[in-house]
Amino acid sequence: GIVVAIGYGPGARRMLATLAAVSLVVVANNILLLVLAWAAASIAMHGLLTYFRDRPVAVAVAHKKFLLARSADAAMVGAVIAFWVTFDSLRLDVMTAEAAAGSLPTGARIGIFLVAIAALLKCAQLPFHGWLIQVMEAPTPVSALLHAGVVNLGGFVLLRFAPVVDAAVET
Repeated sequence: GIVVAIGYGPGARRMLATLAAVSLVVVANNILLLVLAWAAASIAMHGLLTYFRDRPVAVAVAHKKFLLARSADAAMVGAVIAFWVTFDSLRLDVMTAEAAAGSLPTGARIGIFLVAIAALLKCAQLPFHGWLIQVMEAPTPVSALLHAGVVNLGGFVLLRFAPVVDAAVET
């Protein structure tokens, strides 16, 4: 399987770290924890993409992805600040309940805009998609994990914020 293809040791640890971080994004109710886990998944994936340093094309493309992912992380930090100032809470259930209950304050609209920008960056959507096809240079199991899981995580994060997104587009 995947562990055999990348070997035991550092590669296996990076793979497990990526999977653990993705799992934490799925279950986190605290948006700061969600953001840290999403960043950790991306950083662990970077370690997998650059695991074979003798593949210069793979390493160069991984660095493109790394820069876009850090930009997305900065957007998410901005979103955390906007949501915290607006809702006085970092709990996702509190924010989504308040958003579903009434009109969405401007700070929350800014926050959800930043979450959408982060998702666009990390999901390789136009015009930020250039690295996605190039990253196929990575080993097959790593590329499969990236394309099947980590890239799709942005859409999942947006779904976690669905009531806030819904309230933001209603008015």
